[in-house]
Amino acid sequence: MTDLEIKIREQFESHRILGQEVVVALSGGVDSVVLLDVISRLSEPLNLQVSAAHVNHHLHVDSFNWVRFCANLCAVHQITLKVFDVQILRDSRLGVEGAAREARYMALRSHSAPTIVLAHHQDDQIETFFLQALRGSGVDLSLIHISEPTRQEAIS
Repeated sequence: MTDLEIKIREQFESHRILGQEVVVALSGGVDSVVLLDVISRLSEPLNLQVSAAHVNHHLHVDSFNWVRFCANLCAVHQITLKVFDVQILRDSRLGVEGAAREARYMALRSHSAPTIVLAHHQDDQIETFFLQALRGSGVDLSLIHISEPTRQEAIS
């Protein structure tokens, strides 16, 4: 087992995320692909039902290729993929990136799974900021655990 697998497994066990559905937010980037791979390998020992969610913002000429890549990756792992198609207002007061981020989080929150995991690396400073804001503290958010009634308890 790799160090990353051990760390993720410890997080899941310490927060009692066992025997339930877990959704991996899958952008198609290296971070989320690695996370999907690790969680799919941990699915049996943690008794997880793993699925993935991809948000297509339709902002890039290759956005449909990213959807196809995510679909193929999920097929290889035998994981169900839900694709959210969102429309971004290019003249949003948040700017294009801010509007895309807001739409992405709204789409992910609409998923019925109790736990949604997102991957990002230390260089994703603005993403880290917003994830910390959802959480209300700390550094280096690794998991977002969606629970009733608030559906917004963040876990590091």
